[in-house]
Amino acid sequence: MRSYAEPIIAHPDRAAHLRPGGSTQSGSTQSGAQRESSPADGPPSAFLWRGRHYAVRSVVATWLDQAPWWRGGQAPVRRCWRVEASAGMASGTSVVDLACDTDGTWHLLAVID
Repeated sequence: MRSYAEPIIAHPDRAAHLRPGGSTQSGSTQSGAQRESSPADGPPSAFLWRGRHYAVRSVVATWLDQAPWWRGGQAPVRRCWRVEASAGMASGTSVVDLACDTDGTWHLLAVID
């Protein structure tokens, strides 16, 4: 496993709120311009990392990551996903860990070898 913790540009999965079991969060009252991807919406459908576009093929696992208790107070929580992603039809599939912070910032945490 190679650790990175580098920021990425995530392309939200716009259909997440339409799927059964997807987050709706008053979807009928929110306009498309106001609705942005949030950790409750699930992993992005694609992301840009180091100038290369990756499509998310499947979700392997998901979990919540919290700051250690000894840092005190209300620790921020971020949602993490382990996904299979590929950079194109000619390239293989990579397993990567992605995270979305409470402020909506996305990071690539690790690439699983």
